[in-house]
Amino acid sequence: MDRHGRRAGAAVLVAGLAWLAGCGGGTAPGPDVQVRVTPQTATLAASATQQFTATVTGSSNTAVTWSVKSGGVGGTISSGGLYTAPAVAGTDTVIATSQAAPTASGSAAVTVTLSGSDPLTATLLPAAAVAAGAMWNVDGGSWLQSGTTVGVAPGSHTIGFLAVTGWTAPAGVTITVAGSTTLPAADVTYTQQTGGATVPVSRSAR
Repeated sequence: MDRHGRRAGAAVLVAGLAWLAGCGGGTAPGPDVQVRVTPQTATLAASATQQFTATVTGSSNTAVTWSVKSGGVGGTISSGGLYTAPAVAGTDTVIATSQAAPTASGSAAVTVTLSGSDPLTATLLPAAAVAAGAMWNVDGGSWLQSGTTVGVAPGSHTIGFLAVTGWTAPAGVTITVAGSTTLPAADVTYTQQTGGATVPVSRSAR
């Protein structure tokens, strides 16, 4: 191909690229998309709620996807940014991710306190079941270690127990919390499985 042919081919290539760039009905979001979550910090009592909002700049698409970072205390957030604190004290991170630019996100720190709530404690039995991984939770929240004290709102709550190999977990129970509450041994005792059968273990075992 002579010099004139190469120039003509290059012109066609440039025109083709320009045509492709013009297709798609719009321009892609630029690299400067930013997301800011308001408020950036929040302190809540157990089971309380907080409305978060997200401001997106750098894109005409201002929609975001809400999530709670794993590893926190297990709060939840709706598609509209309404965060619900769990029944335990600790911290969570709320995240808003741009739908136009998934690499762009903003976050807010949430602290869940026992303020305005009542303490609830469960000490699981026997110690061998605890060593095997027995844990408990409140209202389907994060799994908690035996002996953990959490803050819950006064009223009715459902207690669940984690199934572990070799043990039969207690049946879930519904309790009413009014002031400091400790679950009775009858509600928190695992039974050991032997040859397909369950063998009760003394509740005094530690």
